[in-house]
Amino acid sequence: MQVPGTGPAPASPGAGALALVCAAAAVAVAAAAAAVTAPGSGPGLELMLDRSAPHIGATDVQSRGYSGSGVTVAVIDTGVDLSHPDLRSALGGAPGGYNFVDEGRPPDDRNGHGTRVAGIIAADGAVTGIAPGARILPYKVSDDGESVASERIVRAIRMAVADGADIINISLGVNKTNSRIDSAVNDAIGSGILVVVAAGNDGPGEGTISSPGRNPNAITVGATYNNVTSSIVSTLEVDGRQYQAIPMLGSKAIPEPVTGGVVLGGYGRDRDLRGVDAGGAILLVERGSDTEGEMVYFTEKEFNAANAGAGAVVVYNDGPGAYLGDITRSFTIEGYEPRIPIVSLSGEDGAEIAAMAGGGDPEGTLNVFYNPDYVPFFSSRGPASPFYVKPDLVAPGALVNSTYAGGAYGLSSGTSFAAPHVTGAAALLLERHPRLAPGEVKSLLATTASPATDAYGNDFGIADAGSGKLDLGNAFGAELVIDPTSLVVTFSPGEGGQARALSVRGIGGAAVGAGELGVEIESPDPVSTSHSFEGGLLTVRAETAGGEPGDSDGMLKISHGGTEYRIPIVFRHSAAAAEPRESGGGGGISVEITEPAGWRYAKVSVTDKATGEPVTAVGASATPRRGPATVAVPGPGEYWVESRVMGADGGTHYAYDTVLVESAGARAADPLAWIGVPDSGGRPLAIAAAITAAVAAAGAACR
Repeated sequence: MQVPGTGPAPASPGAGALALVCAAAAVAVAAAAAAVTAPGSGPGLELMLDRSAPHIGATDVQSRGYSGSGVTVAVIDTGVDLSHPDLRSALGGAPGGYNFVDEGRPPDDRNGHGTRVAGIIAADGAVTGIAPGARILPYKVSDDGESVASERIVRAIRMAVADGADIINISLGVNKTNSRIDSAVNDAIGSGILVVVAAGNDGPGEGTISSPGRNPNAITVGATYNNVTSSIVSTLEVDGRQYQAIPMLGSKAIPEPVTGGVVLGGYGRDRDLRGVDAGGAILLVERGSDTEGEMVYFTEKEFNAANAGAGAVVVYNDGPGAYLGDITRSFTIEGYEPRIPIVSLSGEDGAEIAAMAGGGDPEGTLNVFYNPDYVPFFSSRGPASPFYVKPDLVAPGALVNSTYAGGAYGLSSGTSFAAPHVTGAAALLLERHPRLAPGEVKSLLATTASPATDAYGNDFGIADAGSGKLDLGNAFGAELVIDPTSLVVTFSPGEGGQARALSVRGIGGAAVGAGELGVEIESPDPVSTSHSFEGGLLTVRAETAGGEPGDSDGMLKISHGGTEYRIPIVFRHSAAAAEPRESGGGGGISVEITEPAGWRYAKVSVTDKATGEPVTAVGASATPRRGPATVAVPGPGEYWVESRVMGADGGTHYAYDTVLVESAGARAADPLAWIGVPDSGGRPLAIAAAITAAVAAAGAACR
């Protein structure tokens, strides 16, 4: 473990490595280590999922008699502690599953990760899972929790299908796209089995979700904080500008914001603060030291700042990016207890504020407060594709209490432990509606999510939280199945607009009348929207008068029978335009590049929407002289087309479209695909103290 305040954080695994993304790192934090206990070991650990379960509405559903009874869940992980008292009921008298690590032996868990996942789903003892009546089938694909061969995951998925699983939970993955895993996931879903996967812990950067979380057909789950008192976040404003500050491990919420001048304090050493008027100020100091070999711990910086009379201390990184600090223990100050708020800041933001403080007297306001619905920095973010939204939703994944290997209990953090909340919720839904198909379960869970909000009370972006946080109460009250569960609208140059259609029907296929729906569409400027509903199809039309290249978030909200359904919409303005059509002879796609003017070269990639498999391994190309690119496809179906176009200025621009290939003929109209709207030109339109570290540190190398 790296000593706080010294040096950079460890790098994540390389792009070519296969890694089991667990979430054990959070528990390795010193303050959390004491949270692993044996049954009946005394107070200090609440032996119930009594924080996250009621927070997602599970306890209310359980009180109505639902337990997941009759539903079988495959847990593809490090195995399960087969003798844990809280899992005996879920495992049954003769545990099933399989050990792919040591074939011929039971899938017993020596790492503990799979035991924690299984406990969140179906523990029934001192800890109560989300679906305590469900059956667990453990498939052991890793022994040490560090690495796993993709072939084991594929074999486990296929065996789970053969063994009759209703749901597969995969809280592991690889740090790149893996077509074999994605193909196995698609096959399972095609067989009627719901697949729930963890998004990963490589956030907060964009595009950090990998296989199988990238799979468009699976339910991909990111994390939120948990309903515990130490789920705290912070806000920092300096001269009216907002900055992303992270409370250090061991920080506590404060009753009132700290407001005062921002004062520079060097590295926060005692000698740096001599002569500094820090009384009531927000002291800005740099991480580390300027003296070789000297370690200045965060506890020392807080201790010295408090002695100088500061109201709060902000420690900005000595390199680029954000980080998490730790003040739960001190190596140099006996009996240390923090007295003032201390937060961390990225190197870039810190340098900006330092320049402001060096040239004037900026005023700052710092607040540290409770927010259980915050998406932690470790949770991997989308986008995973320009054609669909990931993650689908988020669920509690910070300091979740569950079963541990060896008959123990403890707290864990990571999207590994957010995913089984959704798996358990799905089991309860399947008990109530046994005939639901995987896409229908996904719809009920994703579209009924509630907003997840950031430190400033704003909804998290779609790439952060998908449709929002899991709300099982809403899902149980839902009567509509909506497909797809998200929309992407791409405007190319010269287009007047686009339209997308969604199927809206009742559970079991019941027809829904137009008068039963309330529809609201939130869209950014300069996009305007309208909608119509006929024959079970809700068509959303979007028009724009222009816009800078890039993505913006919107939300389609449908109200019906007292339930609100949320369908995320990504509005994209592209600087390139490509027109894909089924080639005249059939069996292929022809892509004509029309924008930008003076373009030089284009590379075209085609993906089979049904499978997520690329059709072009290298990609076809087009030039103005050669004409359109042509790509052969394996057969009829819907295909995603991505065109990377080199402009006259040498810059790369992207165009995205969807084409339906039939046996022959021109581009076909699919009511659930992209619908062109012509414009005038005719073109298609303690434990408590450990929360922050557990939340942030878990993302370093584990899912």
